[in-house]
Amino acid sequence: MITYRITFNTQAVQALFARMKGDAKQASSLVLERTGKKIVANTQENYLTGQVLKVRTGRLRGSLYSHVVGGDRLKIGASVVYAAIHEFGGIIVPRRAKWLMFRIGGRWIRTKKVTMPKRPYLSRAISEFFDSGEAQRLGEETLH
Repeated sequence: MITYRITFNTQAVQALFARMKGDAKQASSLVLERTGKKIVANTQENYLTGQVLKVRTGRLRGSLYSHVVGGDRLKIGASVVYAAIHEFGGIIVPRRAKWLMFRIGGRWIRTKKVTMPKRPYLSRAISEFFDSGEAQRLGEETLH
């Protein structure tokens, strides 16, 4: 499982809405909800269709989620157990056996460890969303 948290600055929105007599908490929550949906969709469409990771079952793509927590935090992640190893890379070692056994093509492989390369998909989509100005546009569009 992998999770990212994005925090929204509600104080700036509250100041704006105090002048407009609006509900800052509700507006913040709406911006975060729309942000989460955009990031998840971007990840599914641009990073999990074979460009970054080879698609075999689509489980990782289908496990992406976003939830607004407390009105001012956005939780984005993937719920499958192998999501983090793809995002961050790492070394896989056997837990209850002496060897890892898996098949590549028609051939069985036996090894003591597998080094997985870092293949970020979710962090790339999050960075792209904020770096491109999309976050700013979405916030302005939602708040106006």
